[in-house]
Amino acid sequence: MRADSVFASACLVIVSGCAAFGTPLDGLTRVGATEIAVPDSVATWWDEAAWCLGLREPYDPSIRYFVGSTLPREWQEEPWPQFSRPSQTFFGYTHSRAKLILLAPGFERSRRLIVHEVMHVYARPGHPKRYFDGRCVDAR
Repeated sequence: MRADSVFASACLVIVSGCAAFGTPLDGLTRVGATEIAVPDSVATWWDEAAWCLGLREPYDPSIRYFVGSTLPREWQEEPWPQFSRPSQTFFGYTHSRAKLILLAPGFERSRRLIVHEVMHVYARPGHPKRYFDGRCVDAR
């Protein structure tokens, strides 16, 4: 999820430099991200959003969540042009194959952001309008 204005205290910084080695989890460790427990209600949030979107994918409890302010360079799975624009702020990022979600500090309990990031595990790559038009992230 991104915003067009910069909030220095709540954003993910893109790390530049040489390609790193190791697993996606190693990258999180390298940048100092901390694994967190998310609210038990995340599964319910997902089930409600998935139902609204017409998806029949149950919540995957193997998804792991982290909080940190730096995105590991090796997580950039696709050549997304927005990474070259420093004026954009990212509040969350998902490594879909590894089922790892990185949230910016302060967004650990954000229903809207967590549902958005979980969607990337199921509806990748990018942001297909069918799933990311915003109509179902607050479904109840």
